[in-house]
Amino acid sequence: MQIRRSPRNGDQRSCRPLTNSLLFDGYEPVITDKRLLWPDTLSWGPNGDLYVTASQIENMLRFNNGKSTRTEPHKLWKIIGIEKSD
Repeated sequence: MQIRRSPRNGDQRSCRPLTNSLLFDGYEPVITDKRLLWPDTLSWGPNGDLYVTASQIENMLRFNNGKSTRTEPHKLWKIIGIEKSD
């Protein structure tokens, strides 16, 4: 799973479930991790850390022949050391 950011449009992002990534216009990898299952709901914290949920939508029963493979608790990731681009 990759989260990417654009040098031009840092806050314009969209989820790409088939590539397991968040993509921006112009790509710069920010983080890659297989534990980021369908990253969703990105937010910048007051100290500049990036927060992202892993909602596991691809593990829902509708995408797995009627069997849910989602696990709880659902994850909220804190990604430190990323500079927010304006």
